[in-house]
Formats: sequence, C-alpha cells, structure tokens
Amino acid sequence: MPEYNRDRVWQDFRTFPAFDRVRAANPGLGDALGPERDYGDIRVRFYAGGIIWARIGDWDNTKVARRLTDLPLA
Repeated sequence: MPEYNRDRVWQDFRTFPAFDRVRAANPGLGDALGPERDYGDIRVRFYAGGIIWARIGDWDNTKVARRLTDLPLA
C-alpha cells in the first residue's frame, strides 16, 4: 500500500479546478479520454482535441498541448 502523502493529496485536490478552467476556455478540446496521469513532475489529462498539462504544484501555469511531443517530458 502506498504511503499517505498529505502534500500530494492537496495537490491532487487543487488540480481539478485548474484543469477544468483551462478546459472551459478551450471548448475545442472535446471530451476527456480518461483520468489525469503523472509523467515525472508533469500531470496531464488527455482530450480528443489536445492535452491539458501542468507541472505538479504549479497549477497556475496549466497549459494546452496539441501533441504528446509538445510536452516537456524527459
């Protein structure tokens, strides 16, 4: 069982409003294709028309990418 991480739970709680605001401002994204996923320090949510992403904990800088190759993944 994973160790409980209070900071991570708070970050997870804060993510949804940030991602939802970006989604509302970009109606062309369409429907979500699944839940959020973490890739290193990046959190992403895939949509039919693009990807909403942010660095974990930096929710004020949530962005939209059109392709997976546009993400700053290592």
